[in-house]
Amino acid sequence: MSKNKVNSGVKQSYIYDAAKRFVNHKLAITGTIILLLLIIIVIFLPMIMHLDPYSINRGLPFSAPTKDLILGADGMGRDNFARLIYGGRVSLLVGFLSTLINIGIGVPLGLIAGYYGKTADAIIMRIADVFMCFPSIILILVLVSIIGPSIKSVIFIIGIMGWPEFARLIRGNVLSISQKEYVESARAIGAKDSRIIFRYLLPNSLSPIIVAATFRVAGAILQESSLSFLGMGVQPPQASWGNMLNGAQSLTVLTARPWVWIPPGLMLVITICCVNFIGDGLRDALDPYMKV
Repeated sequence: MSKNKVNSGVKQSYIYDAAKRFVNHKLAITGTIILLLLIIIVIFLPMIMHLDPYSINRGLPFSAPTKDLILGADGMGRDNFARLIYGGRVSLLVGFLSTLINIGIGVPLGLIAGYYGKTADAIIMRIADVFMCFPSIILILVLVSIIGPSIKSVIFIIGIMGWPEFARLIRGNVLSISQKEYVESARAIGAKDSRIIFRYLLPNSLSPIIVAATFRVAGAILQESSLSFLGMGVQPPQASWGNMLNGAQSLTVLTARPWVWIPPGLMLVITICCVNFIGDGLRDALDPYMKV
């Protein structure tokens, strides 16, 4: 039997075992089903029900739920249900896109730092240390105030703030993998750096990247909601769960009009819990030492 066939069989066995461990993780499966349903709802429901989150005076300001306004109206008389669905689009979009930016910056820098070491490692890690010295929400608020609040600036700023986590993770993984015999053998036969990085180092670092990315999505959704709640994120009339909560800062609204703030708050909790459950499941599934 050829070496390639043996390697292929081992890889397929690992993928099968990982999938089996994930399926057996009840919370992860529950989180996956709920998150997929949520994504389908926020994408397709507005087209099916012709929801309009921008029309003012569909009801009286803060009007209670009725047959036409399932979740009542906000302070401008806009349909809370429509804004909840469209807000889900925004919050999920920010979470996924900003995480892709995190990965796009952090993974290459982590590979460079871990593989080449010395000066490259020192420079990249010191820059990462500077980013991690400051509370992220404070630095994000400063950058947003400079650039200006909008959905694009929020995605960009959250994206560039999260890369040190991935860079440090990949650097540590690369330092460990670089000592393996197959990497040393590749160096000995004169393999190019690019081949070693993309053939051996990056594929063997995918598991921690996937797990970290899952948790990072949840963190990015929470950061966007915090910014929007403070009025520094997604700006009205565009809806997000964070700026829906921003409209419920009054004590009167909190106590007498729960339909304004409970739905977006509940959706945030459910979404973040689901993403974290998926992250837990992936972490256990991709761990080769976990029992099937």
